[in-house]
Amino acid sequence: MILGGGVLSVLGIGFWVYIGGYAGLIPGVFGLLGILWVVAGGLALARRRRMAIVIDEAGIELPAFAVFRRDSRRVFIRRENIAKISKHESFKGRLIEIATIGGSKMLVQARHYCELDEFISHCRKYGLPVA
Repeated sequence: MILGGGVLSVLGIGFWVYIGGYAGLIPGVFGLLGILWVVAGGLALARRRRMAIVIDEAGIELPAFAVFRRDSRRVFIRRENIAKISKHESFKGRLIEIATIGGSKMLVQARHYCELDEFISHCRKYGLPVA
């Protein structure tokens, strides 16, 4: 995202300066959007530790926040509350489904972090209930 935004901003602003006038405004807007991409990518990179999914013997800890908020919440699902962890494939996509003892289900986009089979194997490694 940072590299793509940098290329887009250099090309957009370069064409804006080269063409000039009203015709140069269109590439100039793309150059400014490239700068925004660089800023958003930098924020995501700076907050990557808070965006990680943590799997251990105690349970699973998930991020639940927006990138631009200063204080980010995290959701911790204790091992005792997890009924089963399984793959869920539907029109929503390929997700991980965490079912709790109380009957509620949580869908997690874990494929942005690792492959779904790898996520399931990490859960097995720490002794979490996997279906």
